[in-house]
Amino acid sequence: MRKNIHKALWIAAIGISIGSFHAQGINFGDFSKPVPSESSATTFDTTPVSYATGIPNISLPILSLASNDPRISTGLSLMYHPSNDQDDEIAGETGSGWTLAKGGIITRELAGELDESYYNASSPYYKKNEFDDIYYYNLPTGTSGKFRFVRDINSNTFEIVNLSPNNIKIEYTRDSNQATLNATSFTITDTYGYKFLFSDYSQSRTDYKTGTSGVGGFIYKSAFYLTRISSPTNTLLLTYEYQKDFKYKEGSSTALNYQLCKLTKVISPNMGSIEIQYEFVPALENSMSDPYSVKKAVLKDLWGSIISQYGFIYDLPYVHYPEYNQILQKRILTEVQRLDANNTILDKTKISIINPNPKSKKVRITNPGGGTIEYQFEGNEIFMDFNSPEYLERLEKWEGSSIHYFYQNAYNWDFNTRNSRTFTFQVTGTPGKQKKFKFSYNGTSFPPLIPAEGGGFEHIDYRIVNITQNSGAAQENEVCYSVNEMLLLPGTYTIQIIGSGTGNITIDELMIQPRPLRNTFENDGLRIKDIKYFNASTDSQPVKTISYTYDKFDTAIPSSSGVRKIYQNVKIRENSGNGYLRYYYTDEGNFPPYDVQVNGSSVTINPENNELENGMTQKQETYNEQNQILNSSEYTYAFEKKSMAAKLIEDARSVPVFTKKVTVLSKNYGKNGQPISTAAETEISSVNYQTEKEKATLANGDVIETQTFYPLGNSEYTHLQNANIISVPIKTIAKKNGKMISTSQTKYDNGSLRPTSTVVTNPKDGSLKTTQRLDAYDNEGNIRQYTSNIDEVSGQGVSAVVIWGYHKTLPIAKIPGATLADIGTLADDIIAKSDLDKDNTSEKTLLEALDTFRTNPALKKFQITTYTHNPLTGVSSVTPPNGIRESYTYDLKSRLKSVIDVNGNIVSDYQYNTKPQP
Repeated sequence: MRKNIHKALWIAAIGISIGSFHAQGINFGDFSKPVPSESSATTFDTTPVSYATGIPNISLPILSLASNDPRISTGLSLMYHPSNDQDDEIAGETGSGWTLAKGGIITRELAGELDESYYNASSPYYKKNEFDDIYYYNLPTGTSGKFRFVRDINSNTFEIVNLSPNNIKIEYTRDSNQATLNATSFTITDTYGYKFLFSDYSQSRTDYKTGTSGVGGFIYKSAFYLTRISSPTNTLLLTYEYQKDFKYKEGSSTALNYQLCKLTKVISPNMGSIEIQYEFVPALENSMSDPYSVKKAVLKDLWGSIISQYGFIYDLPYVHYPEYNQILQKRILTEVQRLDANNTILDKTKISIINPNPKSKKVRITNPGGGTIEYQFEGNEIFMDFNSPEYLERLEKWEGSSIHYFYQNAYNWDFNTRNSRTFTFQVTGTPGKQKKFKFSYNGTSFPPLIPAEGGGFEHIDYRIVNITQNSGAAQENEVCYSVNEMLLLPGTYTIQIIGSGTGNITIDELMIQPRPLRNTFENDGLRIKDIKYFNASTDSQPVKTISYTYDKFDTAIPSSSGVRKIYQNVKIRENSGNGYLRYYYTDEGNFPPYDVQVNGSSVTINPENNELENGMTQKQETYNEQNQILNSSEYTYAFEKKSMAAKLIEDARSVPVFTKKVTVLSKNYGKNGQPISTAAETEISSVNYQTEKEKATLANGDVIETQTFYPLGNSEYTHLQNANIISVPIKTIAKKNGKMISTSQTKYDNGSLRPTSTVVTNPKDGSLKTTQRLDAYDNEGNIRQYTSNIDEVSGQGVSAVVIWGYHKTLPIAKIPGATLADIGTLADDIIAKSDLDKDNTSEKTLLEALDTFRTNPALKKFQITTYTHNPLTGVSSVTPPNGIRESYTYDLKSRLKSVIDVNGNIVSDYQYNTKPQP
């Protein structure tokens, strides 16, 4: 009977209303991560993809877009993290658990009171507060980290502290308010000299009371978005455009609730763009979901023609949020569709996520070919001795399914107070020792419920379930709507319903699992249990299973090291009978907290090593199915603190720690079980955190060493240092058994920020030789002329010219032996026609011009190769010096379809056969 209670009756009985957040309101600005679709990205920093954290790499690449610089590109990819797919987490613009990585962003995590709360110096509440909010930055190049502001209270000045071990340069602009600091933009210059400007931003409102006025409603910038990327020579590489939507509080046209900042377009000058289209979903406004869904992502060429596009399909199921006592819709991603230019579906990636309970989750991804990958998650565990007599004596609280279970339906009553309102049950057991019970109560009153002021429903005519022990020792408790837990002594108890109504009461008894108990404690979060691969989504048996276990290798207890949820031992097995891998991890380093003297006072410093906190590999072993070890690698580390000024140490209270040295001892076990050992050492520079020394000891005893030098500290490269180009190698020395075998140096002469030549050292006599000169660049950084095979005496060599077309983005001709003086203006026509190449007709015109160029009498002594392209897809033709051209065609998915010779014959044909999806 209990299972047949109508859902609406159950909702009303426990006091939950559907979709009433308009009345009650959820304000993301009061969350520590205030930007729904962007803040989720920080989870990948705090709990990264790693065997040590139990988080697998689940990602779907969507689109990519190159810039005119090979180091800089952008794209879109979907990434899944189980920690973002919880009932109390916000569903972003691509669905619960999924994050659409779009490039650069600076997100913000509030640490207590908002930094800039005290913005009015004339307010009686004003004070110069300490700034402690944390900003997380992510660049499209892969660089990420965090920083915070440090405020000098006496001088009221501010400084940025980079809390990550790198030497990026972070600058900011601010508004004119001197009472506090309101940042308006950030510029990050990476260690290769590229500049990332963040001048677009979202805004949120905090309703927490501030010291500024004693009331809430303060508007602050909650995230900063990448606006443009420039090269070290200030060439514009990528620009970003955003849709900004201002949402005001209900009934007001001026009181801002929040301002969303949604990326709509990334432009690569002279190459193309990525565009993102959104759909506003009214049902998700004021809910635990971003109100905007990503509807479509489109890659377009320079002319606006669609190269590729993807559509996103969602479900909006109702979800119960206990914390807010609400049932609301939530965005769930179910399908990613690849579309052609006419929006016809080319293929689909299907996604399903099954959440049977908070400690289990299954993610199934069916790819366009029909194959399916299934990720099974389970709850995190940490070690605790549950078998000690002391612990067993006090087992009264729920400690997880490995320790406890509830004996369901120990008692179960459906009630109608018109018939009966009193029920009796018996508690057995040892006199004087309590047992724990869970009371589940559903009920509705007579007369029907009426709406309550402010939304939801109020309950009338019943309030209390009284539980009294018949022996006279009163036990009384108020049951609030749904579930209550109680400790009861042995005896007879009576439940009395107060009020008039119908419903159901179930009593479940807390039971202990059979002993000995598994010494585990369920911790927050999930970890991967296994990954299964199926040939088709309808198959019941996988073709491959990768399973993960996290117990210590020498005993059946979990290897998690406390609250960080780092597993020290992880065993990975692919199918039965194929052996297994063992990984050992550590989060213990050689930097405990320590005290320093700052201005006569002792300050405690907490060294912060992000790598250690996320687990570092200690050892890796491979075993066969007979438990015989095949090979192993053992790692040791040396750490070093990042140097910081004393004032910054005092205010930041934390100093970043980085890995200074890694030593790896590898052993390969032969048939006789005797290991053959090799060793490798890597040292990291404390100046720019790049590899500066490498040493390998081979099995035969030979020692190979490599040392790399960088611009910092070298007066010849001051101009590079001034541009923060400090991670580009300028010199490399290689040695064998202590003897130099090669030396190579890259020159940046005459103040150039681009390489000008390569110089090597003769190991025999130390003499220098220039092996290559980079003679000329265009204003986009493309090499127009270079010289190789240079004579040591005359300095003469063999030059070559590269002609760049398609708006200086792609090579259209290579001419060995020529100089730019030989070419003069002869390439102007092919350059101009390549800039106009957008279809088959214009490409034919370009091909004719290229043939004319190749056969120009003025260039007859040169062997010329010419090229045409379908920008953002691939090369469309190559014509070598002999004139025998090959052409390349592509299918609707931008995959190479065929290679055709000059006579129209197919030289190569490519077929992509995929199984249709059910």
